[in-house]
Amino acid sequence: MLRLFLAQVIVFAAALSSARAANLVVDQKNPAASDDNSGSAQAPFRTISAAAAKTRAGDKVIIHGGDYREVAIITISGTETAPIIFEAASGEIPVIKGSDRIAGWTLENGAIWKAKLPDPAPPRGSSGPVSFNWSTKDVRQVFTRDGALLDAQRLERVANQAAMKEGTFFCDPKHSLLYVWLPDSASPVEHPVEASVRGAWLNIHADHVVVRGLQMRHASTTAIANWPACNLKGDDITLENCTISWGDFVGVSMSGTGNSLRNCLIACNGDCGIGGTGEKHTIEGCRVVYNNIGRYDPGWHAGGAKLIPRFNHGTIRHNEFAHNLGPGLWLDSACNDNVVDGNLCHDNEGPGIMVEISRNNLVMNNICYANRNSLSGPYRDSKGVLVEKEVSKDRVGPLRLLKLYHAGDGRGIYV
Repeated sequence: MLRLFLAQVIVFAAALSSARAANLVVDQKNPAASDDNSGSAQAPFRTISAAAAKTRAGDKVIIHGGDYREVAIITISGTETAPIIFEAASGEIPVIKGSDRIAGWTLENGAIWKAKLPDPAPPRGSSGPVSFNWSTKDVRQVFTRDGALLDAQRLERVANQAAMKEGTFFCDPKHSLLYVWLPDSASPVEHPVEASVRGAWLNIHADHVVVRGLQMRHASTTAIANWPACNLKGDDITLENCTISWGDFVGVSMSGTGNSLRNCLIACNGDCGIGGTGEKHTIEGCRVVYNNIGRYDPGWHAGGAKLIPRFNHGTIRHNEFAHNLGPGLWLDSACNDNVVDGNLCHDNEGPGIMVEISRNNLVMNNICYANRNSLSGPYRDSKGVLVEKEVSKDRVGPLRLLKLYHAGDGRGIYV
C-alpha cells in the first residue's frame, strides 16, 4: 500500500512539473528586452544568465541570434523526466563571447594604438557554492576578425611594448591598457577589435540540463587559472550541435556522471579541445580539430582531447580528431573501462589515440593515419612560458614523397 501511494505521489509530481513547464525567450536584439521581464516572446530577457536564474524543471529557454557577452552560469537542475533545455531559436546563431569590443583608441606611436580597458563587470551568478568574478584586465587574446574557425584573425601576444611588431598586441593589466599593431598597420578605429576580457562562457553546476545549437568563443581563461571556458559539472548534462572555439586553454570539460558531448565542433582552442574526469560520459559524433594553437607542451597537456584523471566507463565513438598539435585523443592516468570505437584520427602532431597508465579500455574499429611525432621547437609550460624543447627533427624523405617527414614515425595508436 505504501509503495502504491509513493508511486502515485511521484506520478502526480511529474505531471505537476510538466504542467508548469514554460518556454522562456532570450532576445537581446529586441528593443523591449530586459532582464526584469517575464521572458515571454513579447517581453524577452536580454541575457542568458537572467533566463537561467528563473528556470524550473521542464522549462525550455529559446535563445535568439546575437553576440551574448556574458558568463552564463546555470545552477538550477531539471529532472530525469523533465530536463531544462537551452536551445538556439530555429535558423539563428546565438554566440556566447568572452570578448568585448574595445573603443577609445588613440595613436601611441608609429602603427601602435592604445586604449583603456573597461572595468571588470560584477560577477554573474555563482561558480559552484562560491561567487567568482570571471572578468579580467589581463587580456590573453585579441581578435581583429571574428570567425568560428580559421576564418578568424587573432593577434599574437607579446610580453612588452618593445617586442611589438605588425600583427601583435601587448596588455598592461596594471594600468588597464591594451596596445595593438594591426596587420597592414591598419587602424583599430576603422577595423574593430575584440579583446577577451572574460575567462569563461558557460558553467553548468546542475543536473539534467540540455544545451543545443549555441556557439562559444574568445576567452582569457589563463588570466584566472588553467581552466576550461565551458565547464559541465553535474550529472546528465548534454551539449549538442554546439561550436566551441578560440578558448585560450581547454574548450570544454566534463565531470560528474553521465554527461554527453554530441555532434559538436570543438576547434582552435589554446591547449586542448576537450578535458574530462568522472563516470559514464559520452563523446559522440564530434569534430575535434586544430587545437593547441597556443603551443603548449604536448608531453604535458595538449591536443584534441586530454582526459585526466579517472575518466571511467565512458564511450568515445564516431568522432574525428584531426590537425591537433598533440595526441588526437589522450586518456591519461586511471582512465579505465572505456570504449573507444569507430573514431577517425589523422594529421595530429602526436599519436592518433593514446592510452596511458589506464586499464581495461576497449579500442576498436578506429582509423588512424598521417599522425606524426611533434617537432622540436618552442612549447609553453604549465605557466604559459615558451621553452625550447628537443623532440624530433624533420628529415627529407624519399624523393617521391616530395616533402619533409618527421623523425621517429608517428604512431597511430599508442598504448
